Amino acid sequence: MIGTNIRVWNSLESSKETIESLEATNNSLLSNKLDMTMKVLTIFSAILLPLTVYSNIMSMSTNIPLHNNENAFWIHVSIMLAIALFTVLIFKVRKWL
Repeated sequence: MIGTNIRVWNSLESSKETIESLEATNNSLLSNKLDMTMKVLTIFSAILLPLTVYSNIMSMSTNIPLHNNENAFWIHVSIMLAIALFTVLIFKVRKWL
């Protein structure tokens, strides 16, 4: 009777340790996935920040450079794309991407 109780107790302890290690593994995997998500969101916001600053400067109630030019919109879009590409280049050089 006592031997059976000891075997059942040891089996329960073994199962408990297995479940705890599986829980730790699951938490580690979830944490890794969350880290990758945060990295992607951070890079996305860091690339868009200079574009937001540029567009906010251009939307102020002042004279916009090249406002008389018929291609002003495309010039400003190309400037914004250049800023975005420059930001991505900086991220690539520093190996943040």
